[in-house]
Amino acid sequence: MPNLKRSGPSGPPRILKKWSFLLLGVMAIVLFVAFVAPAVGRMSSIRTAVTAIREDDIEAGAYFYMDVEKMRELELYVRHTFEFSSPGRDE
Repeated sequence: MPNLKRSGPSGPPRILKKWSFLLLGVMAIVLFVAFVAPAVGRMSSIRTAVTAIREDDIEAGAYFYMDVEKMRELELYVRHTFEFSSPGRDE
């Protein structure tokens, strides 16, 4: 049976490696929030969507959209579309 002994220290370098991955992850999140997200928000197609959301007073941060008035209208529209359309009518 071979000797399974590790060579070198096993303590601090492992911990430093784990902490460095954590710090790199936090830095990536901060860079995304500070630079990437605002740059994407300045794109013309995204900007028009953001403007429409603000003008229609939609709560974009809401987790569930059940209480937003626009979503109630949209739900009725989609429901009626499915109820009154038949599969053979697209001729």
